[in-house]
Amino acid sequence: MQKYTDEELDKMYQEEIGQRRRGLMMILKAVGIYWGGRIILGLVYLTFGRIIGTLGFFALIYVLVIYCKKNLHLKKLFGSMDVLHNQLIPDCVQDMFGEEAVYVKKEGIPRAGIKSSHLVGKSWNTYYGKNLVKGTYKDLSFSLSDVTLINHSEHEDSDGNTQDHDVTVFAGQWAVLDFGKPFSTNLIVRERGEKLFDKWADGKSTVEMEDVEFNKKFIVIAEDAHNAFYLLTPQMIEHIIQAEKRFKGRIYFCFMDGKIHIAIDNRKSIFEGIAMMNGAAAERKRIKDRLSLIPELVEQMNL
Repeated sequence: MQKYTDEELDKMYQEEIGQRRRGLMMILKAVGIYWGGRIILGLVYLTFGRIIGTLGFFALIYVLVIYCKKNLHLKKLFGSMDVLHNQLIPDCVQDMFGEEAVYVKKEGIPRAGIKSSHLVGKSWNTYYGKNLVKGTYKDLSFSLSDVTLINHSEHEDSDGNTQDHDVTVFAGQWAVLDFGKPFSTNLIVRERGEKLFDKWADGKSTVEMEDVEFNKKFIVIAEDAHNAFYLLTPQMIEHIIQAEKRFKGRIYFCFMDGKIHIAIDNRKSIFEGIAMMNGAAAERKRIKDRLSLIPELVEQMNL
């Protein structure tokens, strides 16, 4: 990916704004042509009759189509630049994690991966993902994205009208660290206060650890209670406690098939509030600060 200086990015952003303004003006002109033509056609109809008025209407439509075809390339006007997501964020991602790292605005952690973690159970049926970052850090493969999980339901009211009802089950950041080696057991660590509605938990052991502070805050569900102690060492328990204090919102951990899922339900987007209008230099620092989530998690969860 071609690299640009912050000054070049700021200039590109100003060009983007100008392009979008020109696009808006062209749309307004098209609307003006249409309604201006309609007024003129009304006068023509009253003066020369229906036939001339009808011919004038088709002439208006022809002029409008030609104008739109020539000027209103909406994708070019409104979707081709996006300096923030096409340039600045990818640049920051590669600065931090190498040239092989990627950023995809409209993708997220795969739905199948979310389900396989069993962290949020089956209480959701609608998935949205965005701002996917994939790469390696200290030879550890990772992926990170915004994830929103919703329980969508429909019911009929007393009048027979269908009513939609959406409950957001999870909204925040979801990270997956791939260690490439199996753990001593598969287990889930969740903050207390919510029941895990998932068949995976059926028949599994609820494990009490030796750390009193940890047990007050978290519940551990493991396939093998004995091996859970080999995985959740005192050092790992301390890392989990510190991660819970560091990141706002509810936090969940899943140790499954050689991967650690860390889900932070903070109802925010990872790049929330980031905007090119604040300047590329300032936003570069903020973007990298948000992406530091990965190095922090890797350092804390490294087995």
